Amino acid sequence: MSCSPLDRCVLLFVACLLALVGCGGSKYDLAKVTGTVTIDGMPYTGKVLFYPARKGEAIVAGRPSYGLPDADGRFTLNCVKPGDGAMVGEHTVTLFVAKDHAEAYPALRALEFNRVPYPLGKVTVSADEPNDIELAFTSEQIRRYGTMR
Repeated sequence: MSCSPLDRCVLLFVACLLALVGCGGSKYDLAKVTGTVTIDGMPYTGKVLFYPARKGEAIVAGRPSYGLPDADGRFTLNCVKPGDGAMVGEHTVTLFVAKDHAEAYPALRALEFNRVPYPLGKVTVSADEPNDIELAFTSEQIRRYGTMR
């Protein structure tokens, strides 16, 4: 049985479409990440950024992820799409402090910082284990490690 030219065109179109669409997965090795962030025990509701740690001479280590903590300080990380997590591996973590958030937290008032790196080192995102990460900042850490605007 032979195919007509129209059948061949349709098959070629479908094959190209499938190749372009693929499986819909990300090119990044991602794992779901949730957590809690506090400052002096108070839930923090600003932005939390996770940056993949560079390896060796690499200029860029991968795609960063972010979370927007709720009123209880709970967050879910977003990388490519909402809730998909962060790249597997080590990350540096930074709080991004907006002016309106600084007013709500005594530790942030009158400080000229808008970024505060997590002072306890890198955080690891695992592919095989649940990633529920607790980030507890103190006023002293914020004063010491905050980055100028």
